[in-house]
Amino acid sequence: MKRIISTLLWSLFTIVMLSSTVAMVAAQDFNYDFSSCNFGQTQPLILGGARPASRLLSDVDLLSQPLYSSYGDNEPLVIATLPRDMWVVVFDLDEQTQGWFRVFVACDEVAISGWIPADPNIINHSLRRTNNYAAPPGCARPLDVVESLDELWESTISGRVAVAFDVFRDNTGERIQNTFFYPTRNGRELRDKERRIETGGAYLLTGSVVSVELQQGNRLGLSIIGAPRSESLRIFGIIFEVPDGCQFAER
Repeated sequence: MKRIISTLLWSLFTIVMLSSTVAMVAAQDFNYDFSSCNFGQTQPLILGGARPASRLLSDVDLLSQPLYSSYGDNEPLVIATLPRDMWVVVFDLDEQTQGWFRVFVACDEVAISGWIPADPNIINHSLRRTNNYAAPPGCARPLDVVESLDELWESTISGRVAVAFDVFRDNTGERIQNTFFYPTRNGRELRDKERRIETGGAYLLTGSVVSVELQQGNRLGLSIIGAPRSESLRIFGIIFEVPDGCQFAER
């Protein structure tokens, strides 16, 4: 009897701990409005159709990075809860576990990216037609998101931060060339982190990562120069703290 009671108590404790972890992770939803997004059975052309859209089969949390069983304190940021029947673009499959898709949501009012489980009950998309990608590691701690090229983020930490980001435009057309992306620190350009942009497509930079050393209170900006004035460019990025010993490669 004591053994049975002990087993039951341990099971209850495990359930409570798991529930607490899920609640802690899910507490940071940004509450985006998806009313302008694509829903239903008909596959839409998103950003010109350069990448096919895939339909969600159930509600799912969009995370800043995969959940890794090897990191007991891995707590991804919940960017949003994506609703069933929404169409998204699948960018990548995480190379660490082969169990997570990096997806992109592009609507009139919302443009976000993040990670969802590569589960056939969650999304109608094949693993075989998805490129592998090094997902943000479990040791990197998500801090915030960036949603505008005009935005300045004031650092809450001293140390290295990495920004994983995508830059795109709503319509293809004029070829963009001799255009450059770079981060700024307190208004000063960090040209050693520069990315050159030359494309006629909608996706200017996808899956890019830049890292910057900051002091608490420093202001981090993300800028683009050289793009035609007629172009309306959008960005979505996730800012991570990268502790000493944590490997988060730039790309």
